[in-house]
Amino acid sequence: RAGVRTAMSARGFAMTEVLVALAVLGVIVAGNLGLALGGLSATLEARRAQQAVALATDLAGRIRALPAAEWTALPAAGACEAPCAPEQLAAAEWASWSLRLEADLPGATADLAPDGTSALVLSIRWPERGGETRLLRVGIPQ
Repeated sequence: RAGVRTAMSARGFAMTEVLVALAVLGVIVAGNLGLALGGLSATLEARRAQQAVALATDLAGRIRALPAAEWTALPAAGACEAPCAPEQLAAAEWASWSLRLEADLPGATADLAPDGTSALVLSIRWPERGGETRLLRVGIPQ
C-alpha cells in the first residue's frame, strides 16, 4: 500500500508542475502579445504620419505649379471655361487634394494660412487611436 500512495502522490506532484509551467508560459505569452500589439499600434501611427507628409508634399507641388493663385482665399471649386483664373484652378486642385486627404487619412482636416512672409503654412490634423489628435505643420514657399 505504501507503494501505491507514493505513485499517486508523484502523479499529483507532476500534475502540479505541469499547471505551474502552463501558468508561467501563459504569463510570458501574454507579455509578448502586449509588446507585439504595442509595436503594431506604433507602426500604424507612423504610417499615418508618413501619409500626412506625402499629402503635404503633394499639395506643395500643386501650390508651386500655380504661384499666381491666392491660395488662402479660394472660390468654391467648379467648372470654368478657358482661360481659367489661377484661383479657379487652385480651387479645383484644393478640392481634388481634399478628397485624397479624406481617403488616405479618414477624419483628417487641413487648412492653409499665410505665415506673414511669402510662404504658406499647411496644417493637417488627424485622429489617432485612443482619441489623440496629431498635427503636422509645414511651411510652403510660394
